[in-house]
Formats: sequence, structure tokens, C-alpha cells
Amino acid sequence: MARRSLKQSLFLAISSMNSFRASLLVILLALPCFAQEPAGPPPGSNPPRKLPESVLNAPDLLHITQEDRFIQTIRWNFVADPQQKSSSPFQQAQNLESLPPAVPDQPSVPAEQPTPSLDATATPNNRPPELKVIAFPIDESTFFQIEGVMRGYFRDDQRILWSGLEQTFGAEGILRPLLMSVQGQWAISAEGEFYLNEPYGSSILSDSTRNLYKANFDVQTFEIFQLYAQLQRGDFLIRLGRSRTPFGQYDSPMFSNALIDAPFLRTNVIGFVNTGLFFRYQPQGWSVDVAVVNDQADLATNSSKGLVSRLGIDRPNWTFGASATIRDGVSSDQQKQFNNVFGFDGSAHFGQFTAYGEATYDQHGFVHNFAMLGDPLGLGVRDLYGRDVFKGDNQPIWGLGFYTGLRYRKDRLMIDGCYCFYYPEQIGIPYHDAPIHQGVLKAAYSITPHFQIFSFGIVENYRPKENSTIQKYNPYAFQNGLQLVF
Repeated sequence: MARRSLKQSLFLAISSMNSFRASLLVILLALPCFAQEPAGPPPGSNPPRKLPESVLNAPDLLHITQEDRFIQTIRWNFVADPQQKSSSPFQQAQNLESLPPAVPDQPSVPAEQPTPSLDATATPNNRPPELKVIAFPIDESTFFQIEGVMRGYFRDDQRILWSGLEQTFGAEGILRPLLMSVQGQWAISAEGEFYLNEPYGSSILSDSTRNLYKANFDVQTFEIFQLYAQLQRGDFLIRLGRSRTPFGQYDSPMFSNALIDAPFLRTNVIGFVNTGLFFRYQPQGWSVDVAVVNDQADLATNSSKGLVSRLGIDRPNWTFGASATIRDGVSSDQQKQFNNVFGFDGSAHFGQFTAYGEATYDQHGFVHNFAMLGDPLGLGVRDLYGRDVFKGDNQPIWGLGFYTGLRYRKDRLMIDGCYCFYYPEQIGIPYHDAPIHQGVLKAAYSITPHFQIFSFGIVENYRPKENSTIQKYNPYAFQNGLQLVF
């Protein structure tokens, strides 16, 4: 018998497997074909201009630590060398050389700069170390930079099989601009993070039950995820606007603008961003965060505000922190929900591995009987895990949970896996009371400095649902894709 071609063998193998296993097989078989040495800049390309010396050499600015990692996949984070705390964060964050002396007819000899200290065991947010951001000097004290991601993917989320939207191809992007000016000992900056999303079509199934959950699938084409102004000097920082939450520490890279590839505690209990006024004091080896924020991540529709705080210890090979969020409600008075969270987080680095985890105690549920509001559609996004329920007037519902994970990083490969468990108070509502078990596994491979292939999977336990319509589901989801990082 003639030997089958690779294409024929691959086709037969895929046709005999379900979509989940087939997608994983395609990724594993494709990796060796694409593996090659990282490509250099295209012929004739112009590298970004170098930053002014006055910016690079500005002393005593806030040093970058693990707490400055962002939750998305667009920044490779550097950590200041403990022995060089006074070195400029621009040297660490940009990894750029200084300008040659601005003297006519003099040889251009770059000034000597300290080597940035890269935390080789910390999450890279999936950015190759040799990839530099795009930076443009404006004057001798000001510069602008931009970085981002363009991503294409295939997602199969069987957890929402009842919606008619469980399988889809999609595309999304992220843009992160930064404008910074150094004035003496002060650094003044404005930073944004903007999501470009492809919205769902009109194919969602519709009936009296599904209509209650339609708000869960309203995706904005342009989404402001972060946007703030910041003032910093030495160990002290003030930030005003919409920013990542200072609560806890989850620094694994994510590969979805919907942020679904994070543990349950992050997606449904803690959240990712806050809007408000943030203060940080970060002496050597410590970090203190205090923020006054809206009761929800967006603009609040009431006058009530919340408090978020964290005290952290940052050591070269381990971190530990204690956090608290105290808020008395979300949205208008009749729709208030309890949203208090207390937790601990920690991580340890050893070689190419990072172990991490977080544990929380929270209070949730409606303050008033939501069934008496008269318009269930007015509740907005419904919680698919049944946390938006009512126990009794001014009676919060408690829950306990934790997640623990292990991440491996070497060269161009990153593998991250975690397990999450959540136990809610038993209040007699089956779709709320069932404990939640969840596993998340993700992997990424950098084919070139700019081009990556990724995959993640989520597996959960079977749980009761609010009614028979949305009981049609399977407790797993996965997403495979390619992304270009710049």
C-alpha cells in the first residue's frame, strides 16, 4: 500500500475525533513545523528612535516590581535590581539605550546604562524578551509609546451550549498607549488600554428565559479597559481613573479579551479593574495600596463608594499579600448587591517554575428582594453561577474559595495550569449552593518574537442551573488561536 501523505493522515485523524481533541492535536503537530530562530527586523525597516537622556536618567522614580504587572498579554515586565533601586524605570521598562550626546561633529558614543534586571521566573505576559516597544520622543523630557496585540481564534464554550453562541471564530485586538513626561523628580503619565472586539451576531436563541441572559453577550466593539492619569515620585504614586484592581495578585497571561481563561475567583468574585482614586507606597521589598473606588468597575449610578486595599511583601523569590474590598452595593439603591471580599495571595519562584495561589472569603447576593423589582431585565448581566440571588433583607451570603497554580516558562514556551474551588453558603437554592470545581490549562509558544500560537482549556463540574432551558450544557470550554504582538 502506498504510504499516506502527512496531509491525508492528519485529515483522517481529525475526522475521527471530536472538535476538542482535534484542535489540540492540530496545535501539537503544528509546533515543530513552525519552530525556527526568531526573525530579525524586516529589511529596510527603521528601528524606533531612542529616548532622550533626560528621560532615561531621571533619578528616584518609582521602581517597577511584580505589582506593576498587567493582567493582559501585551507587556513584558521588568523588575528593578534591588541593588540599583535609584535607576530609572524607563531603562527597565523600555530596555533602550540613551541618545548620543547632542553635540555637532562629535563621535556618537552611547552613554553607559545599567542592564535591565529581568525577572526570569515571573510571568512574561507572553512577550518575548528581545521584543522592544514602539517609542517616540516628543521633547527632552517627554515620550510616547504604544504596544498591543492582534489576535484570531476559534472558541468552543460548551458551558453556554443553550445560547446558540457556543462555537465561533473571532478576532480581537488590544492597544496600549502611554504618554509620559519627566519633570525633575516627578514622572507624570497617562496610560490607556483599549480592547477592539468583534461583537456577537444576531443568532442568539430567543425566548423568555434566554432573554434574561442576553446582556451577557453584549460585546462593545471598542472597550475602555484601562484609562488613567498618574503622578509618581520615588516610592509614592497617585493614579486617578480606571485601572487594574490592587486586590490580590494574578499575573498569568490571558489570551481572551473576555478574560475567561482566569480562575473563577478572579472572573466572578474579585474582578479585574476598578474606577477611582489609587494610592501606592512602595518602599524596598514592600507595597501598600489603598484605593477609593466606585461600587462597580464602570461609572457608578449611585453616590456610594468602596475601599480596596492591599499590603504586600515582595522578595526576590517569593511574595505574600493580604487584601480587602469593602463595598455596600452595586448600581441603584433597589439593585444593591453585597460585594465585600477579603483574601490572601502568594507566589514562589524556583528556576523556570512559579507557584502561585489566592484564597478569599466574600459576601454576595442582593440586599433587597430582586424578584420584587418588577423588571428582571433591568438586572443587567446575570451571573451564570447563581451568585445574584436573595437570602433576606440586608443579609449577605458568604462564600469561601481558593485557587492554586503552577507555571513553567523557558525560552519560547509557557505552560500554566491552576485548580480553583469555591464553596458557597447553603441557602436552599440548588443552582447557588452547589460547590464549584474548576481547572484551567493554558499554553503558548513564540514562533517568532512577534508571532505566537496559544491554546487554553477550562473544565468544571456539572452543576444545577436556574431552569431547564439553560440546563443544556457541557462543563468545558477551550480556545485556540494565533496572535501578533507588537
